[in-house]
Formats: sequence, structure tokens, C-alpha cells
Amino acid sequence: MILGLTGAIGSGKSAVLSIFNSLGWKTVDSDKLCHQVYDEAPEELLEQLRENFGAACVNGNKKVERSVIASAVFGNPEKLETLNNIIIPHFEKRFQDFIDSCRSAGCDAVCEVPLLFEKDYAGKFDAVVGIWTPDEIRYERLAKFRNISTSEAKRREQYQLSAEKKIERSDYCVVNDGGIQELKKEIILLVEQLKSGCSRQ
Repeated sequence: MILGLTGAIGSGKSAVLSIFNSLGWKTVDSDKLCHQVYDEAPEELLEQLRENFGAACVNGNKKVERSVIASAVFGNPEKLETLNNIIIPHFEKRFQDFIDSCRSAGCDAVCEVPLLFEKDYAGKFDAVVGIWTPDEIRYERLAKFRNISTSEAKRREQYQLSAEKKIERSDYCVVNDGGIQELKKEIILLVEQLKSGCSRQ
């Protein structure tokens, strides 16, 4: 079984992914895959980045300087779209390779994808799990653990479906409004539900 995992910023997707991993599921998150695309970029990709974002975006060791690219796309939708058009095909290949490998091996796997619905990836999975966390808890966690202000969190959310829409479109919902042990119990119950073929949501 291959699951997609999504939710609003600060909802606890990484924590849920870690719990699935501890239960023996294969896991991957899209941020790490994107980092791999940059860290292992072939010459063709490096050249595309140089052409669009300047020679400074690739250092002397042929490694991408992500901070240079981040500065270039910040507040510039056109540049951001250009970057996405360059990076996404490489990301999607790695993403699909992971899914194909798990299916071939018969592994249970979970893929964390914050923009799962926005990028129309739902069809790649057997089911989608949405993480629900009340806004006040999300914003508190973001400020405490990631140094992201509420205003910055809300700015980022403008480019995503609302938390409510993500849950509406998910097949299963996990509520993450307590501690890690409560969350683990939720995931264990979900896994039992999945394995028994119980109805969704």
C-alpha cells in the first residue's frame, strides 16, 4: 500500500512520517527529494540554473547554491515559475522511482507531499492521509520549533489549499492536537483501519 501524506504547514507531517517509519513503513518526504535534486544535479540541470539565475548559483565544486536561487525567486512569481519548470521534472522522476520501487518490492510506503493536491498527485497513491491540527497549535509550534512567525506562515498558506480543503479531499484524517504519544496511537489505529479495509474518513 502506498499512501500520500499531506496537511497544512505546521500540522506535524514530519512527525507522522517518522511514526510510520518506526512501524516499518518505507517513507520519503518531498523536501528531501528536492534537496537530492540540487545536491546530485547533473551538468544539464546546472547549466539550466546558470542560464536562468546567474553563474553564482553554482559554486566551483559544481554544487547548487540554494541561497542564491532562493534570493532570486523571493517575491518574484515569474522567476519562481521558471525554477519550478526546471526542477519539477527531476523531482517527479525521483518521486516516481521511489513509488515504483516500493510497488515492485511489495512494500508499504508513505510519501509526504505538502502540495499533494495542488500538484495533482493524489492519483499516484492508494489513499491520501490528511493531518489536521488547529490553527493556534500550528502557529505556536511553528514559532517555537521553526522560528516561523504567524504572519509568515499565513503568507506561505496563500499559495496552498486551505487546511480544511486538504482534509476534505483526503481519504483519511489524523488529528494531531496533543503530544507525540497520542499521535502515535492515532497512527497505529489508522494502520489497523487500513489493513482491515475499513471505510475511509
